[in-house]
Amino acid sequence: MIDVPPVKGMTSHIMSHYVDHFLGFATRGDLLLMDNLNAHKSPVALEKLRVAGVSVLFFPPYMAYLMSPLDNFIFATIKNDY
Repeated sequence: MIDVPPVKGMTSHIMSHYVDHFLGFATRGDLLLMDNLNAHKSPVALEKLRVAGVSVLFFPPYMAYLMSPLDNFIFATIKNDY
């Protein structure tokens, strides 16, 4: 569980906490895929990922509608299980 104050939406602060949590499971050489939300591009979070050896790939802008089937069928299953 990520312990952050309640806010609406993702912020750079929350992203940094998420990365701390994520790095507990990630290993050097892992790839993290993200959309182009500004909070996902937090310099602090990206530096933590770089130091840990996790590569980051941002989806191109305006790709959300193309990713919807992937999100609804593949990632939804993973999210429900974990």
